[in-house]
Amino acid sequence: MSAEASGPFVLVGVMSSPKSKLLRQQQRRWRQKFSSGPTVRLVLGKTVFGTAERVDSLLAREQARHADLLFVDGREGLPHVGKVTEKSASWWQTIAERAPGYRFYCKCDDDAFIHHSRLDAVLRHVGAQLPGRAVYFGHVKWRGWEAFHRFQACGGGWGPAAKTWDDILFGAPLHGGGRAPACPHAAGPYPYMSGGMACMSAELARLLAADAEFAAFLAAARARNDAGTPCHSPAACARQPVATHMWHHEDAGVGFNVFRAVARANASAAIVPVTGHYNDAGVVERTASAFDAYWSSRALFVHGVKQPEQYLKMERRWTIGRPTPRLRMGCYPCTRNGYNVHQGAWTHARLPCRGSNHSFCDVDVASHFTCCGWPWLVPQARQLAIDTLRRFGGRLSLQEMGRRVREAARAQRVVERKGCVRDCLNLRLPPIASLAEEMERSGDVELSGGAGASEAERKVTLLVNKTLPFPPPLELWRPRPDGAPGP
Repeated sequence: MSAEASGPFVLVGVMSSPKSKLLRQQQRRWRQKFSSGPTVRLVLGKTVFGTAERVDSLLAREQARHADLLFVDGREGLPHVGKVTEKSASWWQTIAERAPGYRFYCKCDDDAFIHHSRLDAVLRHVGAQLPGRAVYFGHVKWRGWEAFHRFQACGGGWGPAAKTWDDILFGAPLHGGGRAPACPHAAGPYPYMSGGMACMSAELARLLAADAEFAAFLAAARARNDAGTPCHSPAACARQPVATHMWHHEDAGVGFNVFRAVARANASAAIVPVTGHYNDAGVVERTASAFDAYWSSRALFVHGVKQPEQYLKMERRWTIGRPTPRLRMGCYPCTRNGYNVHQGAWTHARLPCRGSNHSFCDVDVASHFTCCGWPWLVPQARQLAIDTLRRFGGRLSLQEMGRRVREAARAQRVVERKGCVRDCLNLRLPPIASLAEEMERSGDVELSGGAGASEAERKVTLLVNKTLPFPPPLELWRPRPDGAPGP
């Protein structure tokens, strides 16, 4: 299986299991909706844990009919909640050699449904902007990882990276107050691709596959699976003793190995987030509001679609024929603030020192990693800002604009949390300076006063003459000479 030069650009491996026939049927049905896109294979382990059963024999009839199953050196039915860890690692360890010629290799869960043509278009753009580069692409979050084969994630979640660094050093804050224990044995923080989809350029996939420490990690994980005590919830698995702890945080474990492999090889990699995604079928195009078109036209996948009724809801709601905006990616040093709080500001990281089983050495983040992203505006926040400026004569100081926008948000019952329900007004307002700068890039406003001026000194002048549901297509933006994101 290989890709011709003019043929498919992306190979997607959908992690499946012998019992997930319905999800495979849904994946095939969904794929038929797109006239172009990646090559897709449904990935299964070769054997069943604790038995001599061969999965290819169990599914021989299905393979003869569809010819889209791919069997890798992993076991089905592992004795913990990380069911796909072995086959996911095997996928990354072997796929670039097994299926040469593709520019990107992706992995997704079988309850994640990808916009095939948009993923292909976005990754072609990424490949053109970063030719020959190691690229890690997906839904970016941050983690710490208990090193020395402890197989446990530590802290992390949404950005900024500094939060995960604090989690490692001092323990993550708990909802009821106080903190979880600190993580003296944790490497990181590092970015990983959470949930639904992760992609690597061929250069990164080959680098990871050649990493001897990744091979040792997988061998130790297999041995732990053989000897471990079965556990059936993340909390129960996390409580197991260090000496017998099994790898069950699949995506965080892969991300740790990418982080370590790049730094150990003295290589460099670009961290690229998806242009957008949906967490479940229940939030796809949630309302009749035109704001939904903004997210729908950017989303690359929906995650968490398990039941037939969820699949049918996604089919009804997601207008997959909506054109993708002319998004243009910008890149900047990961140590600098990004346009989005979840990317950038990655100033500290550590890995086990070479040859050591207990000590850590600092990682020079700027030498090994570049962060990239896509200019974006929360359309509801943008509309609030436009309406506010129009109400007050089209010109306000940045400070006054921030105060007035927050007042308008409260008046419209916009709440300070991420997400969107019936009225599509529940959102997290971005920092007012970030909102205004992004509106300037999209041609909505003009900002006067330099970046060093105070918010009281900087003035915002409205340029648009009519209300638009979402901004026009965004053009290429580049880092300013000081390395900060900008036009």
